[in-house]
Amino acid sequence: MNILQIVQDLGKHSTGVQATARSFNLAFRQLGYSVLPLSFDRIDHPAEERLPGTVSVPALNLPGLHRYMFSLGAFRGEYDEFIRAADIVFIHNLYGHQFTWAAHHLRAVNKPCFVVPHGALTDFCLSRRALIKRAWLSSVRKFMEKQVCLVCSADYERRQAERYVRPARTAVLYWPAQPFPQVEADRQSTDTDERMLLLVGRLHPMKRTLETIDSFRRVRSGSWRLCLAGPPSPEVGESDIKRAAGEDWGHSIQYLGNLPRMELNSWYQRAHGVVLFSKGDNYSHVVAEALSAGCRAYVSQDVGLGDFVDQNGCGRVFNIVTSADLDNALSGALTDLTLNGSDSARISSFARHELSFPVFKEKVGRLLKGSSGVL
Repeated sequence: MNILQIVQDLGKHSTGVQATARSFNLAFRQLGYSVLPLSFDRIDHPAEERLPGTVSVPALNLPGLHRYMFSLGAFRGEYDEFIRAADIVFIHNLYGHQFTWAAHHLRAVNKPCFVVPHGALTDFCLSRRALIKRAWLSSVRKFMEKQVCLVCSADYERRQAERYVRPARTAVLYWPAQPFPQVEADRQSTDTDERMLLLVGRLHPMKRTLETIDSFRRVRSGSWRLCLAGPPSPEVGESDIKRAAGEDWGHSIQYLGNLPRMELNSWYQRAHGVVLFSKGDNYSHVVAEALSAGCRAYVSQDVGLGDFVDQNGCGRVFNIVTSADLDNALSGALTDLTLNGSDSARISSFARHELSFPVFKEKVGRLLKGSSGVL
C-alpha cells in the first residue's frame, strides 16, 4: 500500500511539527507501507532536515499572506501523478497550498485522507488572522466533512477542532516522546537545600515566558530556582528575560541557553518539576520528554498533554487567564512539590510506555487499517 505524506516547509524552525512528521514517517515504514513525502518548500532545506526520500515542491510566499504559500508547479499539474499513485494521503498542516492542492485532487478520486492539524484548529491559533483562516476553512469544509479523518494529538485539540470543522472522522494519538540516548539512566541526585523548576521551550509570549519569570519572583520561597532552556525568538530574547529577572538573574533565575539534547536530558534528570503555562501549546513535546524523564509537570489548561498529566497523576493542570491565576498556579506547583515530593520512577515508567514510539506505531497501524470511531 502506498502512502503519500504531504508536508509544508519542514526545517529547523518547524520543531514539533517536524518531530511529529518524522514519527509518522518512521511508523509508516516500520509497518511495511511504502511512503513518499512530498514537501512544499519555500527554501532549499539541507538533506538532514528532510524526511527520507522527500520530493521537494518549490513554493512561494504570497506577499502579505504570511505562510499561505503557492506552488506554480503544483498548480500546473506537475505533481498530480503522486496523488494518482497513492492509496492513502496524509496531510500535515492547514492553510497552505499543499492542502488545497491535495483536496482539489482527492475530491475527484475519493481516496482516504488523514489530516494532522498541528494545533491549527485550536482557539489560540484561530484567534490570530482569524478572517483569512475562517475563509480558507470555508473553502475546504465539504471536503473535510466528506473525506477527512482528523488526527489530533490530544483530546484537548480534538474538542477545540470540532468547534470549527466537522470532519468525517476523528482520531486521537498521543505523539511519542522523542527518545534521549541512555534514557534508562537513574535520575541524578540534587542538593536537598536547592530545589529547581525547569521551563523548556522557545522563549515566546505564547508560552508566557516573561510572565512566568515575573510570577516566580512574586511567589518564590525558600531555595527554589527557576531555570529556562530554549531558543530565543524575535519577540523574546535573552536580554528580555535578563531584564525581567532583575536582581535574581544568575541566582534564583537562570537561562541555560538552547541546549543539545543530551545536556537537556541531564537537566530533566536534575529538575524537581517542569512548568509550562502556555496560552496555546497544542501537544507539547517538552512535557512528554519531561514526564519520560520522571519529572512532574505543571501546565496551563491550554497545553494539549494536560489531559494526560491530569488523568494519570503526573502533575497538575491550572486554568490561567490573569496574572493572579498564574501566581496561584506557580504557588500551587511549588507547594505540591514541597509537600508531596516526587514519584519519578512511577511517572517515568508510565510515560515511557504510554508515550513510546511502539505504542504510537500500533495506533497508527490500527488507524490505517480503517478502525472506526475515535481511538
